[in-house]
Amino acid sequence: LNSQWFKKIKFKNKVTTDFLYIGRFKKDKGSIYLSQIFKNDLQNYKLTIVGTEKKFISNNYYNKNIDYVGSVSNVSKLIKIYDSAKIFILPSYIEGFPKVISESLARLRPIIIFEDIKYVINSRKGIFVCQRNRESLIKRINFILKNYTKIQNDIKRDYFYTKNNFKTELLDSIKNEFQN
Repeated sequence: LNSQWFKKIKFKNKVTTDFLYIGRFKKDKGSIYLSQIFKNDLQNYKLTIVGTEKKFISNNYYNKNIDYVGSVSNVSKLIKIYDSAKIFILPSYIEGFPKVISESLARLRPIIIFEDIKYVINSRKGIFVCQRNRESLIKRINFILKNYTKIQNDIKRDYFYTKNNFKTELLDSIKNEFQN
């Protein structure tokens, strides 16, 4: 992440969606599961899905509480999208080192993931694991909403992998190597 991600968050911005998912609309990414659970069980919450053009998503996955936004690569626009959501949700069945987690935490947005990828937490605060079912998800949602400010304060203490941190750590490592 670059410094743009850490610019002061304007909490005056109106939150326009409850949940945000950014990624491909594919089965392995869990986005199909996510759209189905919001369509069938979580109609009282609004979900925004960013990353796949609407024309590539079957009408079966559309619902009045789900907004599909196409691909967004402009960092300023992405930041505004993160800032407009309360909670980021990452429904993937498998992940490597998802950049969206760092982006979401940089914008002080709590994250819900499922047990399949709990290994991505990596000791960071603000990431919450639940089982892949309605009851567990609702329980996690209620906990986050009840403790939202405390969670955001905890996230502020996380370590972020930034370009500057990487450069500093690399240079320190090289200096230490030659000093020994």
